[in-house]
Amino acid sequence: MSPARSVLLTATAAAALVAGLAAEATAAPPPASADVLADPGAASTTWAGWAAPGPSGVGEPVHVTARDGAFAVVGRASGGIAPFLVQRIDDDGRVVRTIGRVPVSAAAAAASSVDLVSAGGRTLYLADGCGVRRSADLGATWRTTVLPGCGSGADVRLTAVDERTVWASSGYTAWRTVDGGATWTTGPAVIRGPLAARSGTNAIGQGSPRPLGGTIAETRDGGATAIGRGFRPTLGPGPDGAFVNVLPGLTTPVLRSDGTAVVGFARSIGLVPVASDPDGNDPTFVVPGAGGPGDPRPTRIVCEPGGACIVDLTTTDGGRSSVVLRDRTFGPVVAALPAGDASSPGTAAIVGTEPDPGDGGARRVVATTDLGATPYRTILSADGGRAELGADGLLAIPEEGTLRISTDRGRSWTVAPDPAPAGLVQVSRVSGTTVALAEDGTLRVPADGAWAPIADLTGIAPRAIAASGDALVVVGDRGIARLTDPAAPVVRTSPSAVAKAGRFDHVTASGRVAIAWSTSGRRTRAARSGDGGATWRPTTLPGGTSAVDLATPSVAYALAGRTLHRSADGGRRFATAAVAPRTGGAGPVGAGQASRLDFSSAKRGALITPAGPFVTGNGGRTLELLAVPGAVTPPVATVDGSAIVAQDPLTGTIQRHADLLGVPAPRLSVRRASSIRRGRSGARAVTVSGRLPGVGAGEPVAVLGIRGGVRDTTLERVVRTDDRGRFRAAVRLTRSQRGVQVRYRGVVRADRTVRGATSTVLRVR
Repeated sequence: MSPARSVLLTATAAAALVAGLAAEATAAPPPASADVLADPGAASTTWAGWAAPGPSGVGEPVHVTARDGAFAVVGRASGGIAPFLVQRIDDDGRVVRTIGRVPVSAAAAAASSVDLVSAGGRTLYLADGCGVRRSADLGATWRTTVLPGCGSGADVRLTAVDERTVWASSGYTAWRTVDGGATWTTGPAVIRGPLAARSGTNAIGQGSPRPLGGTIAETRDGGATAIGRGFRPTLGPGPDGAFVNVLPGLTTPVLRSDGTAVVGFARSIGLVPVASDPDGNDPTFVVPGAGGPGDPRPTRIVCEPGGACIVDLTTTDGGRSSVVLRDRTFGPVVAALPAGDASSPGTAAIVGTEPDPGDGGARRVVATTDLGATPYRTILSADGGRAELGADGLLAIPEEGTLRISTDRGRSWTVAPDPAPAGLVQVSRVSGTTVALAEDGTLRVPADGAWAPIADLTGIAPRAIAASGDALVVVGDRGIARLTDPAAPVVRTSPSAVAKAGRFDHVTASGRVAIAWSTSGRRTRAARSGDGGATWRPTTLPGGTSAVDLATPSVAYALAGRTLHRSADGGRRFATAAVAPRTGGAGPVGAGQASRLDFSSAKRGALITPAGPFVTGNGGRTLELLAVPGAVTPPVATVDGSAIVAQDPLTGTIQRHADLLGVPAPRLSVRRASSIRRGRSGARAVTVSGRLPGVGAGEPVAVLGIRGGVRDTTLERVVRTDDRGRFRAAVRLTRSQRGVQVRYRGVVRADRTVRGATSTVLRVR
């Protein structure tokens, strides 16, 4: 540290600071690790009316930080949005989890330079490049300030002292706020972060490097000046007793609960009493094994609130291990710290990120509750909460070592064994028993913490299963199997059905009625059973069918592209019910993915179409755009009475609104605002205006050209509302179009959720 930036405190001032830090360190008992990392089961969200009763996550975790009984995870951003998760101990001692999303800059998202910290209570801070966002309501709303003098491309890291006091650092520049992020000051002191901070005036980090090693720098005046720190070692580098302030292989200083900064250098560990005389006798300790095979050296240190620290050791041949440091004594060798972030939310607990060996190097969050005495376990990963494996109304979603299953459309969830070893394809439930089809062609049931095989169906090359009455129907490339006794499966096929279909990829069932089908291009082949799969006959589905659902034994639905077809005779004959309209930029994001149907009754269901998600409450006579968090098309959606359940495609989180379809839809009106201008061949041009009250400015609406009957629509314009919910659009209709209709996708915000809406048809003659 340069002489111009170095100062010394008087003994009186140093004693006062040490006393103050000691008081801070003993103000509250540290939370227990078991409480901090307990699985809360369900999560709250930052969207009004929505909860996450089932699996929840952030997609691929990018950063995790922890302190004082809480940890915060931010996921990889997509489309300028970063998902986040905060888990903490609430005032009443319960473990609670909150999930949400926050907009981030494209540059920060591309570089993964987004850092999220919990500052206590309901306060979060998020570093987004040079902008620091603050939320006082666990991410529902955010306020942003820009760090003064911060250069573009800065990777800012945050250290929270409390809800109003936070330090930020990037390179050798440090900032701090003591007013909750309203203002930030930049100190002239050169301290490299990440910083270890105990108050708004006192922080420690790395100082300017020297040719032979690193230095330690401490500020005691909020960054106005910095003090170079060093050691008078009793063991370690340099002559015994010589003062050393240039340290080879210096690690980032970490504060221990007793007010001591712990650093690693060369083959030693240094304990620096913060705010003490820099020339005092600060002892060092040689790490066990130093000078032995591989020459292990400390590379990183993490300390937990109880006072113990984990010292990560790396050998010259790349090997890694860790040891426990308590006071001045080293304990046993434990599991190595996570390779990425690592911090402690409570006593004996460490959370961090590391590459996931099973997902191409994507990151995962791992945790320990015993300081690594046993291997770290995965608590969040990129592949958690992804593929939905349920059949016919059953929801089954993998989540970190378990399979979460809901038999009541997302209201409640049970835990089944980890599906990974068996490689499950689909899960069904027959006669109260959960049965899964595995990738190896076997049927399996949960038993003793695993999925035990009960039947081998490789002979039919199985692809899908469904429960039909008290039997399980399995369809495949070479036939159909019907199982009433899973231990003794009997393959039953109808020669005529198999000859016409060749293979079956899908099956749906309700009661004793089942439909099996396969689609190649626009050609669909199908077979139908009315006796629980005992016998099958060829049947016909609409061309291009991609999804079929038997809502009841007598009512079936088929989805072909954007067209919904309905059958009132159990799938024998279908008629066109509705066509989902294209709404362009006024519709949900991510339209165009695979189709899906899920009807919970003869009239009420959800559709995932190439035009986005829709719901119907009248058997498909009308379709309503489904309002979901983020306005993103979900891969899974289902209706449970007036409740809506949808899966977030970015994170895999299951979200549920308990009464979305019971909330009145906004009144969306449209009228003619000009005379009709007639052109050749029956074309007409007209200006229309309308109003969508109660949604505010900037909401997109789609203006559609409507033809008669159950026919496709044409997207004419996408316009946005003003601050009173009004909009205006000029449209040109063809001869076949009889009028104009307006569609609204709805909106989900922190303060309210508004349903989608459809106007009546404005006739233009």
